[in-house]
Amino acid sequence: MSKPKLKVSFSGGRSSAYMAAMIKQNWSDVYEIVFVFCNTSQEDDRTLVFVNEVDKYFDLGVVWLEAVINEGMGNATTHRVVNFETAKRNGEVYLEMVKKYGVPNKIFQPCNRELKLRPMDSYMRSIGWEDYATAIGIRCDESRRVSEKAEKLNILYPLVDSFPVDKQDVLSYWEAQSFDLGIDEHEGNCLWCFKKSDKKLFQLISERPEIFDFPALLDDEYGFHGAPYYGSAPDGAIPRVPFRGALSTKQLFTKAAIAGVVPGSKRRIIPIGVDDRDTGSCSESCEAYETGESEV
Repeated sequence: MSKPKLKVSFSGGRSSAYMAAMIKQNWSDVYEIVFVFCNTSQEDDRTLVFVNEVDKYFDLGVVWLEAVINEGMGNATTHRVVNFETAKRNGEVYLEMVKKYGVPNKIFQPCNRELKLRPMDSYMRSIGWEDYATAIGIRCDESRRVSEKAEKLNILYPLVDSFPVDKQDVLSYWEAQSFDLGIDEHEGNCLWCFKKSDKKLFQLISERPEIFDFPALLDDEYGFHGAPYYGSAPDGAIPRVPFRGALSTKQLFTKAAIAGVVPGSKRRIIPIGVDDRDTGSCSESCEAYETGESEV
């Protein structure tokens, strides 16, 4: 009798990596398993290094995917298979998504759908998988992030049900290993995620202002791309901008300056030791199937 199929969505965060390790060690005889990581090309490079290290250490056979954004309405996003060496690192994949769908923000979030969900779905179809479960690395202390459609979508939360752990459990696990993600909570896998609080964005402006060059490019060149601006934007149209409070990147920097933040000064805004290594929430990693309600 063939084993049931399980897709493991590996986001690149610590909790997700812990889940992948537990599944490999405990469920390999139970399921036929595929481990999948989707690269958006705006991950912190340390995330890619971590995914590669976890993959090799636990012998996961991770499939690295990137979205292929197909031109034209009605032409859904597909996928390409890449690896650690060939994965895009300069926003190329993200930019193609923005050209078609527009700049993401808290209200309009095509990034998760187009850069993670659809590439994974495309890949699973390409290998002939139709009936399978999906494992997501959300912990038992993150119940607000569990999808209400979990049963309908056949989503499993092993770190809630089968291997229950909280944030400290995961941190302790990685402290005992020979390698770790090495990313502070305010940094996150996604370099400049628009879901972050102003305080976290201000900390990043203080530490690494250069990572905001990319969203600034989006502001300047692609504010009128995508819905509702297919074709020419109407007179008086307001461009879409990424950050909370309907702020462009330039406006975010202005707000930071008013708060006394000097780009590149490396002044500590978030106290040392406060959630420096959060293992979950989209501040560290953005899970493909979640409520999207996590506050970062």
